[in-house]
Amino acid sequence: MTQAKMGDRVKLHFVGKLDDGTIFESSEECLDDACGCDDHAESDCGCGPQPLEFTIGDGDVFAAIEQAVIGMAPGEKRTVRLSAEEAFGERDEDLIFEMSREELPEGLEPEEGEVLELGGESEEEEGFPVWVAQITDDMIVFDGNHPLAGNALNFDLELVEITGQ
Repeated sequence: MTQAKMGDRVKLHFVGKLDDGTIFESSEECLDDACGCDDHAESDCGCGPQPLEFTIGDGDVFAAIEQAVIGMAPGEKRTVRLSAEEAFGERDEDLIFEMSREELPEGLEPEEGEVLELGGESEEEEGFPVWVAQITDDMIVFDGNHPLAGNALNFDLELVEITGQ
């Protein structure tokens, strides 16, 4: 039986969970209630089950996921746990900052939980994503940490197919 190795292109179904069992991402079902689909599995909106496709060694997924897939055969299942450091890192309180509503660009009305890109005013300058953590009457609190920073991540993996090199 063929086993996945470095350089192979693979298709993988996964379910990502926090330690408390909360599912934060899945290739097997749509977790976006805002997409408007009634039946995510049968819809044409693109949010139905779609395996993740990547080449082992290209760095497109966490290194620990790549390592877990090496040696797997199609149909095989495996669970892998990534520490916060192996995933999105520990939370950095220096990446949390406040801005008065008056400093916002005119017409911008952010909502809690929304992700915005700050900076990057020119084509040469890259912006950085922040999410709106809190809104008060006078201030908006932004957080530059990834929303999953500080969390260990658990992935249930199933190798669907080895598509080649």
